[in-house]
Amino acid sequence: MKPSKTSISTLAALLLGNLFITVEPEDCSGMAREVDPPLIFDLDPAATDGGHWVSDEGRQVIIDEAAGVYHADFNAKRALAEAERTIEACRETPFTVTDMRGTEYHFRLLPHVSSGSPDIVLWSFTAAAWACDNAFVAAHNAAVRISTCAKINGYDVLSLARDALKRIEKLANTTA
Repeated sequence: MKPSKTSISTLAALLLGNLFITVEPEDCSGMAREVDPPLIFDLDPAATDGGHWVSDEGRQVIIDEAAGVYHADFNAKRALAEAERTIEACRETPFTVTDMRGTEYHFRLLPHVSSGSPDIVLWSFTAAAWACDNAFVAAHNAAVRISTCAKINGYDVLSLARDALKRIEKLANTTA
């Protein structure tokens, strides 16, 4: 069976990704920018990594994860507090995000949701045709920012955040 042009372009989009590259106002970029996310890169990481994939568990959800490993003087509690401040400072501010293809989304933050963990901050935002549930995890000398976006909110980003925290804990408890 010969694939259609639509399926090829969809596959290319999934393989190449389509991340959020700019946020206006700039003060709100920490909670939405996926390319060099400020919650990771503004903390001066010693090393970074990340990934971008699609979950198709009943509906298509784009997941982006960025991780940073920091020097021994990294303060995870301060990083979490700064993430909370960034989010709360933008709580009443509509913001515009532009993706890699030039599409603009006009988002607004949804009400605060507690993660139940001192090491995880959660927040969500929505636009007319796109919505994102997000998490920031920080512990020891590592941090992970997770973005899950789809046509509607509701993806279980907290499970991804808990898994990220387990990975950080496992690495922190590794002996050479």
